[in-house]
Amino acid sequence: MREEMLSIEDCSISSSGNTIISQLYLQIYKAEIFGIILDRMIDRKCLLELLRGNVPPASGRIFIEGRKIVPSECPRHFSQAAAVIDNTSKLISSLSIAENVLLFSGSIRNYIVEKKKYDGLLDTIKKKLMVDIDTDKPVSCLSIKERVIIELIRAYAEGKKLVVMADITGFLKSTELEEIFRLICRLRNSGTTFIIIEVYGDIVFKWADRLSVIREGKTLGIFSPGDIKRQQIFSAIMKGRKRKQNSRKADAGPDGQDFGFNGERDKTLEFVDINTQLLKDLNLSVGSGEVLKIYYMDDASCSHIIELLKGMRRQLSGRMLVAGKEYRVRDTHQAVDKGICFIEESPYKSMFVSEMSIMDNLCLPLARKVPLMWARKRYGRSIKELVSQFIDIDIGKVKLSALSHVQLQQIAYLKWYMFAPAVVVCIKPFTEVDIHIREVTVEMIGLLQKRGISVVILTPNFSETYLVDGETLYIKDGRIIGEDEVYQIIYGSK
Repeated sequence: MREEMLSIEDCSISSSGNTIISQLYLQIYKAEIFGIILDRMIDRKCLLELLRGNVPPASGRIFIEGRKIVPSECPRHFSQAAAVIDNTSKLISSLSIAENVLLFSGSIRNYIVEKKKYDGLLDTIKKKLMVDIDTDKPVSCLSIKERVIIELIRAYAEGKKLVVMADITGFLKSTELEEIFRLICRLRNSGTTFIIIEVYGDIVFKWADRLSVIREGKTLGIFSPGDIKRQQIFSAIMKGRKRKQNSRKADAGPDGQDFGFNGERDKTLEFVDINTQLLKDLNLSVGSGEVLKIYYMDDASCSHIIELLKGMRRQLSGRMLVAGKEYRVRDTHQAVDKGICFIEESPYKSMFVSEMSIMDNLCLPLARKVPLMWARKRYGRSIKELVSQFIDIDIGKVKLSALSHVQLQQIAYLKWYMFAPAVVVCIKPFTEVDIHIREVTVEMIGLLQKRGISVVILTPNFSETYLVDGETLYIKDGRIIGEDEVYQIIYGSK
């Protein structure tokens, strides 16, 4: 008879006084690889907070190794039993790899006297787990894959019974994933239990013994990957999202704001029967304050769309319209004047002139609208007040180099928020490894919407289309395809 490692029954998890997960059911056996697929990033965040031992459940029953745990005691038990590995490193750069792995494992009783034993003990673990990695490297020089391997070894050395792998497809390459999962299988043979948490992750079908699907904070069920088709699971998740999106279409706008619209929304950007050397009869439109997500399955399709919008390519036939007027430009400067602005991939790396101040970077596009803007102090005061609502800095004194990546990301979006174009085109906005930047990006896109700015998102990652609500177009080899065809291509007939 299989022994239970973790059982969660009718559990709810709250954040800031709001119930996020309301009906969580999990049954995970010892030495099992258990997959969890969620449809919302906020659910993933709350579940991880519970498993890390940072928050207790608001209600429900939790059993660890068959023993019922009082809700108030859950944080202590989870922090002792579980290790969470995600895109944030848990290693200490000032320590060696051997010290990171063994310092808190209990294997070394006296750090000063027995320090020489570290390398020998680590070599023993490496041989047992069949890990080939240079442990003489400084921690700061480890690749992401090597860092994950070291964290797995440390979890083993510390005797962690449960290891949670969160969103690993977001920061590991497919070839690296294969190597990581071979190590996971060896650790499982030693008795370690694994939870693989993904937002629409395909990898759980390949590696998980069983999986659970959580939609809108509720467990839909626990399945065996071999007993259910992938498309069935994704279709079940999609039904909930479509109902939610359809109900929102009747609303005036985000957070109840109507932006002055009556009846059908004004279309800010339209492609009408656009043909290029690749694109075939492409039709799309987006209304004021709406989001249009374009999931492209080949880079060429994305390039043609961007080049059309930037004036780097001419269509062979068809029309492009912005606010109902013909759209023809020769470069991005003209595109901005016509109401189309762009936020490139990793904007905090590419959208700023380092020699200029934060204020100057923000005012550069605004100066195209307001002559002699720098000479008008009231504009400067207004911009400072606006930025201070989102970032607690004085942009007149702080230098760009002093800002974090998250703050620079906010500034990049605030730049176009203030300019208020008709459309902002976001090119691969969620490719960052840092989850904080991803969450800030979602918030800033919502901010653009609230001002009535249309947002077009171009992404090559299927899972990222669910981070923001809005219509989704699927494009492959220059033509729009249906959602069913996307599933067929990605997941096959399994």
